[in-house]
Amino acid sequence: MFVIVSGPSTVGKSTVVSAVIARTPKAMRLVTATTRKPRDGEVDGKDYFFVSHEEFDALRENGELLEWSEHFGNYYGTIRKNCEEQCARHPVVFGVLDINGARAARQALPETTVTVFIEPENEADLVKRMRARSHGEDEQEERIARARLELAAAHEYDHRIRNADGKLHEAVDALSRIIAPYL
Repeated sequence: MFVIVSGPSTVGKSTVVSAVIARTPKAMRLVTATTRKPRDGEVDGKDYFFVSHEEFDALRENGELLEWSEHFGNYYGTIRKNCEEQCARHPVVFGVLDINGARAARQALPETTVTVFIEPENEADLVKRMRARSHGEDEQEERIARARLELAAAHEYDHRIRNADGKLHEAVDALSRIIAPYL
């Protein structure tokens, strides 16, 4: 099963998914492609497939991407062949995608996709988390505007999980319950 997890920036999507994978050996996270530069500690092929803009354009033009999007001048996408291969090997494969990516992937793979939206306790907490990050003011405002659009799309998802400050374990337990039937 391809389990797509979405939610606004800083809501803890990757943290929740990583915690579920740590307790569920049969589940894995799909590695996606990006044109952004690796951050400290990130490994090509483990965290992302780090590709050039030209390589990404070729993947897109050749129809090799299940979905793709642009964020802050960088491209991100799911390589279709990689997704299909991993879903054939593992009962649960997580993809952390934005709302447009989730829509495209669900449309492409409707029979094998479950969608989960992770939301903050409230918008004020989310804005506080975003402002605590070291992004510049313009990028913070863009992230806040994007988060509002994403929160408005939460009703499109099969499941919604609240990741409240100090209650990560509740979000992890909720996602574990969602994937349990597929293991």
